Amino acid sequence: MSKLELVARQDVDQSMTKRIFEVRASDVPGFSSYVVLKSEGSTGFPHQGTWTQNVSNNNTYRYIAVVKTVNEYLWISELRVFN
Repeated sequence: MSKLELVARQDVDQSMTKRIFEVRASDVPGFSSYVVLKSEGSTGFPHQGTWTQNVSNNNTYRYIAVVKTVNEYLWISELRVFN
């Protein structure tokens, strides 16, 4: 995997939904074991923006998840994973 992109919802600007999260990868459906590919802190990314991160992980995974690491909700439009 070489790159991750998270696309923000285009119709609503709620900054708390685009911050403090991790992108996790696993071969286990329940994510009882996982690798954190990338994370975002309290800065977040802009309204109608796309969060783009290069990933230097040559492993293959069956499952990818975006998980909030605080008690807030996550509101994104799309997750893209590139090989």
